Amino acid sequence: MRYLVFGLIVVALALAACSSVPNQCKGLDGKNLTTCVIDTATSTNNVKACDSLDTAALQSWCVTSVATAADDAASCDGAPDDVSADFCRKEIYILDGDPAACDSLGYDPARDVCYETFARNMSDWHLCTNMTAGKPREQCIEFLARQAEDPYGCKALNRRNPNKDPCLFSLSIATENTATCHAIYNPSSRAYCILNIAVNAQNESICDDINRGNISEVCKNLVAQARNGTPNFTLTNQTAGTTDSS
Repeated sequence: MRYLVFGLIVVALALAACSSVPNQCKGLDGKNLTTCVIDTATSTNNVKACDSLDTAALQSWCVTSVATAADDAASCDGAPDDVSADFCRKEIYILDGDPAACDSLGYDPARDVCYETFARNMSDWHLCTNMTAGKPREQCIEFLARQAEDPYGCKALNRRNPNKDPCLFSLSIATENTATCHAIYNPSSRAYCILNIAVNAQNESICDDINRGNISEVCKNLVAQARNGTPNFTLTNQTAGTTDSS
């Protein structure tokens, strides 16, 4: 009797699985079945139909299609696991243009992709700072800071990022911002950043902002030369790669 009951349960489960396949998709297999189930589930807003697909990846794809078509984050609850559900919700938040909602995602990679997508779409490096510390976050900040020519974005980079000083150097000069020159870690690069700005502006008083006497005097001499018609003196951002730590 016990074996009979067990057998009936197995049969019932199998029948339930079969019955979840949309009628118009029955008899199909492979890619044709997958396409039919996803299209039908999406057009009828029936996330349960996605359960008939035989892999978690296909089920997740199907659920995301249904949820985005209906613009309904709640439908993502039908995803096969929490990670898939978060990636599904991420699509809804992007669709709705709600970057603050990214913070509700519990899975770091989904949250990071959410914030980065908004950051790039809105050309706003500040949104990148909400990402988990690491290379993608640094690349996101630097790319958008350079795009916007905003040296304060460079300042937000991690101290150990080798691109931080060169980024600060080039954008501080481009925006004539001596304040961000002071955020450069390398002393020589910091001084030459200010020197560039002083010479290009032909303003000796800016040279006084350099706390290295010899470079300050060089700066003032170059400013005088520039005033006498010498072409503007501009160092390349390769100077920011020096290793002088005096």
